[in-house]
Amino acid sequence: MVSIERLILFLGGYMKKLLVGVLLLFSMGCKTTLNGVLNVVDDTQVTHNGHPLMNLSAGLFETRIEIKRQAISISVKDGSPQSVEFKTNEKIDLPENGDFRLSQSQTGLNYDIKGAIHTDREEVDRYWDWESCPISDGPYGPRWGRQRVLVVEYHTERSVSMDFVSSPVSFESQEEWNSVQRHIDGFCF
Repeated sequence: MVSIERLILFLGGYMKKLLVGVLLLFSMGCKTTLNGVLNVVDDTQVTHNGHPLMNLSAGLFETRIEIKRQAISISVKDGSPQSVEFKTNEKIDLPENGDFRLSQSQTGLNYDIKGAIHTDREEVDRYWDWESCPISDGPYGPRWGRQRVLVVEYHTERSVSMDFVSSPVSFESQEEWNSVQRHIDGFCF
């Protein structure tokens, strides 16, 4: 007969997998951070819902753009660094791969933005490992066990190009990074 404790621990492993899966699902697509170069051909002013947001001088500038579900933040490193964050009028979802268009009505900016994102994700390694995990709380604190974990390492390359339509502004980004995903196999013992 299976004890209640073992059943709870067994189900706890599956609940942990479910929780990790749900967290990954919600974290994907919620925020996109782009580091790249802003190319401003002529001096221009960017407005948001008719209010001045940022004055940009002609030149090439290191820029970080964060696009969240309903907010955008832009940090431009020029002679005097500028950072702004503003709420968008509508939810924004960028594709992992493909073309996109953000209209003035979506962003509230005085320009439409059109662009393309190309993402390549390659699995570079896969191996089994062990990690420690809490089994239960005892009179002297938590008791620890071990569980098997499948570790998958990825290398990702992403290129993004954006044009602020009918303006002298464009943005280019080329980034690459490594990431690791850990998949729990079984339960803690």
